[in-house]
Amino acid sequence: MAKGGSTGGSNHANRVFRVQRAFTELLGQVHGPGELAEATGLDDSTVHRILQSGVHDGIFFRESRGLYRLGSGAARLGLKALTHAPNAEVAHGVLEKLRADTGGGLVFLFAVAPFGGARKQCLDMAVGDSDLSELNLSHRALLVIFQSLRTGASGRAILAHLPEVIQEGVLAEPLPPRPGRARTATRGLCSPPSRPCGSRGSPSGSRSARRAGAAARPRSSGTG
Repeated sequence: MAKGGSTGGSNHANRVFRVQRAFTELLGQVHGPGELAEATGLDDSTVHRILQSGVHDGIFFRESRGLYRLGSGAARLGLKALTHAPNAEVAHGVLEKLRADTGGGLVFLFAVAPFGGARKQCLDMAVGDSDLSELNLSHRALLVIFQSLRTGASGRAILAHLPEVIQEGVLAEPLPPRPGRARTATRGLCSPPSRPCGSRGSPSGSRSARRAGAAARPRSSGTG
């Protein structure tokens, strides 16, 4: 992973970031110093010192048998980064414009839920006075209940741009029930676009996303 990914030399800060990044790229939640050392190209003693320092600061948490996972300090960093997303008023204005541009269509904003694993949650919608019950939906089901990323076009679009380690975990989950006309991804993902709208980055296609023809393409559905 990081053996060829170091761009800042071998300074201490760079080594710390490499260990942090390894937690996001390795399968599973907990890892030992040896596994992290192999993934980062660092020696075991260096990784162990970084983990011990991180435990003191809450970045890592030590489980039993010398295994570690990301701690609450890492979660706080992620939540802080998410505060720079567009505010609710701006986001809703975009949804309303999309609805107008589509001739009064139903527009939903889905995102990865902050808790409960890799799930999606509807954050907002622009539906006018449409009766969602005709689509077997309710405001409560959309805004309160977390849904599998294998359900609907929105879930699969989100999943296609998540790290491969998360994709593999979601695809290994049991198939969720199919409410209404929702479609579920059964085996894999179509490759994500090389340049998603509004993004400067260019996400690389993961092994999961490159499983050619593995997933049926979703139909238009009110479940997102």
